Amino acid sequence: MTLVDSVYTPVDRSLTLGDNMTTTGTGTTLRTWKRKSGVYYITYDRGTRATWISTGLRNHTDVIAKFQNQSTLPQPQLTRSLRLSEFIPIFEERSTGHIRPGTLRGYKLALAQFQTAIGDKHLSAIDSLDIHRFCQTRLQDKVTPTTVNIGLRYIRAVLAKAKKWEYIQTTPPVEMLHQTKLPPRFLTDGEFWSIHDSAKDQRMKDIFAFAMYTGCRISEILSLPWKHVLFESNQIIIGNWEKYETKNNRTRSIPMHVKIRILIEKLKVDSNGSELVFNHDGKKWSPLYVSTQFKKACVDARIDNAHFHTLRHTFASMLVQSGVPIYSVSKLLGHSEIKTTEIYSHLSPSSLQNHVDMLRKRPQQKVE
Repeated sequence: MTLVDSVYTPVDRSLTLGDNMTTTGTGTTLRTWKRKSGVYYITYDRGTRATWISTGLRNHTDVIAKFQNQSTLPQPQLTRSLRLSEFIPIFEERSTGHIRPGTLRGYKLALAQFQTAIGDKHLSAIDSLDIHRFCQTRLQDKVTPTTVNIGLRYIRAVLAKAKKWEYIQTTPPVEMLHQTKLPPRFLTDGEFWSIHDSAKDQRMKDIFAFAMYTGCRISEILSLPWKHVLFESNQIIIGNWEKYETKNNRTRSIPMHVKIRILIEKLKVDSNGSELVFNHDGKKWSPLYVSTQFKKACVDARIDNAHFHTLRHTFASMLVQSGVPIYSVSKLLGHSEIKTTEIYSHLSPSSLQNHVDMLRKRPQQKVE
């Protein structure tokens, strides 16, 4: 192999680009990468995917000396079977920069819960019984099947990555728990204002009201910058900016309800130059803190089975019940697929009745 001067854009941001090398026999380009651990890896394209091979070396000169005289491509070998505790930081390192921070936190939480349930097993030893054990442990913790399934999706994705990165050869089947699909919980007008008035902090009341009349996700609300509030066109823009990335990387606009317009104008006067619409002393609110404050207000108001996301359901429900088409509701909520919004369609029976009534306008024909 000989060294080649070329530019290569790394796809794995946890690695540092080294020198490129190429085999003289096949012309396949080999690239050296240095991980944060200091160990160099060799990578080359094999078909439609990249092959990664640890050299076990920390000196770049030694790496060149080991591979430059080989006439055949280095072949990947199954990495030694790691335990969960060893693989979790590797997954975090290789995933940082490729998935949203909030999603990565979800992965880490699910993996921690998985490790608690099955112990610090080797990846290659994980089987379907461990998946079952995880489900039973979580159910014993009084979480819902929906919450368990969220964890299962994270675990399934992690195990798939472990196989792709050649830490394991096979993955166990991961079956979701049966879920009884219930209509989304939404608040009546009276319930919302009881919760609102039970909040002790006016800043929380403002956030609750904003969620109620815009349907925004909690992350969207707490990351909303003033530059995305367009007073001239009476619009609020939910989109990416330097410090926030939307859930589906899409931008949408929401017209300001008169109550929200008044609220936003008041907050603007008291903003003191803050970058964020909702903040405390210029700092971003924690989603967990805001959600906890909402639950406390629900307890004080004696409202059961409600959480912060219920405000988003309530916004959608009010629109559908007012006759707004599902397609328009989907756009306001920022759903990537309209089938997600169709969970609210049962709230508009009158529209279905109107469609059935259209049959009355057809010419009457004798049925024999």
